Amino acid sequence: HEDSQNRQSLAKLLRFNSTKSGDETTSLADYITRMREHQKNMYYITGESLNAVKRSPFLDTLKQKDFEVLFLVD
Repeated sequence: HEDSQNRQSLAKLLRFNSTKSGDETTSLADYITRMREHQKNMYYITGESLNAVKRSPFLDTLKQKDFEVLFLVD
């Protein structure tokens, strides 16, 4: 179901784990404020569990660049 009328309001409520959030979750707004100056894109990885995405080898390059990656899990 999509609620186009309330999309902006609902987006403010979303919270995600990330490579830099530790045990806490982060909002999209907070993620954006932490983006590196030369970072042009938002990065995310999807997976079945938090542990699975944290161990992904796809994160290595982004971590080396000090880019934060959002974890989108079931």
